[in-house]
Amino acid sequence: MSLEKRFMSRSNWPRVIDREYVHMLCNDSEFSGAIGLIYLKSTANFRAITYDKTCVTIIDNGYYWLQLAPKNKNYWLTVMYNQECEIVQYYFDMTDGNNILDNGESWFYDMYLDVVILSDGSLFLLDEDELSQALDEKEITKDQYDKAYLTANTIIKKFDGNIDNLTDFCNHFFNILKSKLTMK
Repeated sequence: MSLEKRFMSRSNWPRVIDREYVHMLCNDSEFSGAIGLIYLKSTANFRAITYDKTCVTIIDNGYYWLQLAPKNKNYWLTVMYNQECEIVQYYFDMTDGNNILDNGESWFYDMYLDVVILSDGSLFLLDEDELSQALDEKEITKDQYDKAYLTANTIIKKFDGNIDNLTDFCNHFFNILKSKLTMK
C-alpha cells in the first residue's frame, strides 16, 4: 500500500472517453479553495456502487463530478450528478491536506478513510480497514490516522440528518461551473 496522489482534473482517467473539465479558485466567506467540474460526455462503461442495499451509479455518460478542495482542511469533496443534474452522492475523501494550485491541477494524498452521503441522507463510513492497515504498515503516522478519523467524525456530525445546506452549497458552485462548459 502507498498513499495515492489524486488530481482534480483526473486527466489520466482511462474509463472516460470524452470529457470536459473546468475549474476556478474561490476565496470568499462561503468557501476558500479550488473547485473543479468534470463533465463525463462519454465513458467506456458505467460504474455503480452498492451501499447497504442501495445501488448508486456514479460514472456514466452525461454525468458530472464536482470537486471542492478547501484550503487548510483535511478532506476533499466530490459530488456526483446524474444526467438530469441531480446529486446521487457526496463523497468525502480524508486527505493529508489539499494542495491548491491555480492551474487546475490541485491535488491531495488520499488517506483511505471516506464518508459517503447519498442523496436521501444515508451516511456511510468507508475503508476503515485500509486506514488501519496503512497505520500497521507504517505508511501513515498515528497523528495522520487520528486526524483522518477526527475529520470524518466532524463531517458525519455536521451532516447526519441535515444535508439541505450542503446541497444548496454544492448546487451553487455546480451551476457556476456548468455554465462555463462548452459541451453541457
